[in-house]
Amino acid sequence: PPIPFVALYLIVGFFLGVWASAAAILKVTELEKGNRLGLKEALSKGLKKVPKLLVPAIASLSLFILSIASLTIAMIPYVLVGMSPPAQGVEPSIIVVRVATSFLFIIGLYVSIRLRLSAPACILENNFGLRTSWKLVKGNWWKILAIFLLIFGAMSVIINRIPVIGRFVSDLIVSPPSIAATTLIYFQLREAKPPGEEHRESP
Repeated sequence: PPIPFVALYLIVGFFLGVWASAAAILKVTELEKGNRLGLKEALSKGLKKVPKLLVPAIASLSLFILSIASLTIAMIPYVLVGMSPPAQGVEPSIIVVRVATSFLFIIGLYVSIRLRLSAPACILENNFGLRTSWKLVKGNWWKILAIFLLIFGAMSVIINRIPVIGRFVSDLIVSPPSIAATTLIYFQLREAKPPGEEHRESP
C-alpha cells in the first residue's frame, strides 16, 4: 500500500486505540465503585480524555519501539550467522553495538513498566499520570512485569500464531482484560499509599 495510506492507517488506529482505552478505564472505574456505565456514555466521556491521554500513550509507544528496535538490532548478528554467535574473531564494534542495544532494551523495559499505570492515572487524576505511575510502581516492578509479561504477553504470543487473523484476535481478546488489570492494579496501589501522598504528584 502507498506510504501515506499506511501512515494514515497507523495514526487512525492509534487514536482509536487510545479512545477505546480511555472508555475502558472509565467503565472499570465505575464498576469498581459499584456503578454501571453504558458504552455510549463511556465512549463520550473517553473522547474528552483523549487529548491528555495522548501524552502517556505516545510515551509508551516510544518505549515499545525503542525496546523492539534495540532487541532487533542486537539479534541481527546472530541471525546472520545461523542464530549462534561466532566462536572467535568478533569485531569490537559489533560487541559495542550488542552491549549498547542490550542496555537500551533493558532501560526501555524498565521505564515502560514504571510507566505502566500512567493511563488510568491520567484519566482519573489532574495530570498526565507519568509521575504518579512512576511512584506507584516503585517496589512493585517485578510483580507488574510478571502479570503483563507472563500472563498477557504469553497470551498475545500464542494467539498471534494463528494465521492471518491472529493479530486482530489478540487485540480483541487480550487488550480489554489487560486494560482492566492495569486499572485495578492502579486502584490497589493507590489505596496502599500512605495518607497525605495522594496529591504530591505533578504532570
